[in-house]
Amino acid sequence: MKKDNSNKNKKIGLFGFFAFTAASMMSMVLFPTFASSGFNLIFFLVMAAFFWFIPIAIASAEMGSIKVWKNGGVFEWVKNTLGEKWGFAAVFYQWFQTTIIYTIFFYFLTSGIDYLFDTTFLDNIWFQFLIIIIAFVLVTFINLFGIKVTTTITKFSLPLGVILPTILLIILSFSFAFGRGKVDLPPDLDLNVFPVGGIFQFVIFSSFLLSMTAIEVSANAINILKNSKKNYPIVVGILVILLITLITLAGLSIALVMPIGEIGLSDAIFLTFDKIIRGLFGAQHIWISKLITVLILFGTIGQVSAIIVEPSIGVSKALETLNAPKWINKTNKYDVKYNILIIQIILMIIWLSIITFTTIGNLPMTICIAITSSTYLLTYVLMLISHIKLSIKNTDLERSFGIKNKWIKITISSIGLILTIFTLAIMFFKPFEGISDKEYLIYFLILSLSISIISISPFIIYKILKIKS
Repeated sequence: MKKDNSNKNKKIGLFGFFAFTAASMMSMVLFPTFASSGFNLIFFLVMAAFFWFIPIAIASAEMGSIKVWKNGGVFEWVKNTLGEKWGFAAVFYQWFQTTIIYTIFFYFLTSGIDYLFDTTFLDNIWFQFLIIIIAFVLVTFINLFGIKVTTTITKFSLPLGVILPTILLIILSFSFAFGRGKVDLPPDLDLNVFPVGGIFQFVIFSSFLLSMTAIEVSANAINILKNSKKNYPIVVGILVILLITLITLAGLSIALVMPIGEIGLSDAIFLTFDKIIRGLFGAQHIWISKLITVLILFGTIGQVSAIIVEPSIGVSKALETLNAPKWINKTNKYDVKYNILIIQIILMIIWLSIITFTTIGNLPMTICIAITSSTYLLTYVLMLISHIKLSIKNTDLERSFGIKNKWIKITISSIGLILTIFTLAIMFFKPFEGISDKEYLIYFLILSLSISIISISPFIIYKILKIKS
């Protein structure tokens, strides 16, 4: 009898799996936030990588490799360990954070447009508000033509709009700071690797965790990774080294050029390139900075495209399981569930309205990052608790990846869980030095109310769906 090699043919190699994982995690949007912490970013990145990212990666890989959990994803993992209600909460938080993170990307995008055309139109918050909505609707419309269109965009936007500008940022900024016959560093640059100031220095830690999220998405595919027991740890190891190296160098690249007090969370990258090009080549070559800005904007559009459809897939599967109204999961001829995308537009406009018209300065980006991080971290709390319970009670389930000693697994996941809860708690403190009492009150109220409403929402929706079914 001829042996069936169909499953074998579907396997992907180490490099393909690594590229797929890295593409879902690389972003330039948070570089200015990292830069604002000076050399502290080295400490935060090492902490995030070794004591949070690795536990999340191990938990995701093991749960993603359990063969009887065919559908995969956080809904399946948490449902099979903590119960269906908690599984829905986990996937709801994972999806819902994308409706907030869109605002981060589009604040960044509009700042780039403002710089590109030397305008001050976006100083008018109503104009900025309308531009963001129009841009988001247009990008969503493009995604209605299916995943092939999205992947075509990201195939070019990742190397041209993310990787290339990041490499240029690192090379040019170090040349600017050290390569002109003198050392020219901003006077307020914090050279301490370890945070020695107030608690506000730790509030920014949530941004470092946010930069390392989404590993659980690729862990779903661990069963199609060739020799997963050997190759998955290699992928995680390379990612840890890559993330620490690239984010450290990129964050420091901005901090070496721009004074900390002048780093705007949405426009710092564009102004950094502007200052570098003027300093190295003269104002007559500012077109180089404009060209790089075009590439960055293309990369941002590609990243937004990637997160518009993919996160909705998990929550739509969960809604199907819970017998949600059929209109929610209606698809067009390109197999895109357009009603969920419409819901995302509505939610994004609500978030944008709240944050745009109640905050000033760096507060919009700061609040968006805080709410996004908090919401996503709720998913990881449930994931890590699920992995701990899996390690204790479900040791007989067949899986293609996992650490054999259950106490080592429990310890690793417990470390990640403690750090996640700690990060959730410190986000309610003052987010940066010099914030006024009024700004902090706005920050605290919006964050507290948002997280309270988001936390209970999936349980209310779940109860309504159960009553109707």
